[in-house]
Amino acid sequence: MWCMWCNNRASWGEQRGFTLIELLLALFMFSIIAATIFAAFSAISHGVEKGRQRTELSHIGRTAMQRLTRELTSAYLLQNSQCLEDKPSYFCKPLEGENDEADGVDRDRIMFLTIPVQRFPETVPRGEVCDVCYYIAKNDQGDAALFRSADCTLSAEKDDERCNEKNGLELTDAVIGLDVAFFGPEEEKPAETWPPDDADDGDETSLPCRVRVALTLRDAPRGESYMTTVSLPMRGPCEAAEESVEIPQVSNRRPGR
Repeated sequence: MWCMWCNNRASWGEQRGFTLIELLLALFMFSIIAATIFAAFSAISHGVEKGRQRTELSHIGRTAMQRLTRELTSAYLLQNSQCLEDKPSYFCKPLEGENDEADGVDRDRIMFLTIPVQRFPETVPRGEVCDVCYYIAKNDQGDAALFRSADCTLSAEKDDERCNEKNGLELTDAVIGLDVAFFGPEEEKPAETWPPDDADDGDETSLPCRVRVALTLRDAPRGESYMTTVSLPMRGPCEAAEESVEIPQVSNRRPGR
């Protein structure tokens, strides 16, 4: 009886637990495995979130582009347009395009008469012709954004400020750049302004045959733009020129002036 107790006591003395070094080594290996799993999970989550943001930006860019192009395709040319000093500028120039740049990004401005897609406010009669302006400006937060202003009163009095930024409506701050180019009849190289600097007096009252619009999205790769070309209501020389020109669809491309 006594010897059995002695043998058990001896066997207990021979049993060993984990040493401190073994515990530290096990914790170190576990931390490496956990860090690897966490890094892989974080990379997957980041990729999914980045893809979602790109999809959302693409949707915003397409929506803004569709709105602008729909109003461009309804560009309106007043009958018997004449350049008179006592008349608003849209009598002489139904469509105007200004070239500008800031912070290395194109921030052009385009103004034209059109039948608006959506009326602001809703009291504006449907089908009413408005003088619409699209431009890039700073919003209340100090960020660049795409704005749209519209004047549907079309008063016959002269107004030097055609594009009134005080009445501008912010469409989206996801668009930070606007690049507009204009194609006249039989012109392969686009003009950066409209009417062109070398336009004759009679050409100022005309519309371009085609307008190329490129929107630069926020956080997009440098040089990448959302671009399309729009054919305006045409007659005369534009119709013949348009038959031989293939109009590209909306796409993500680098604009080439």
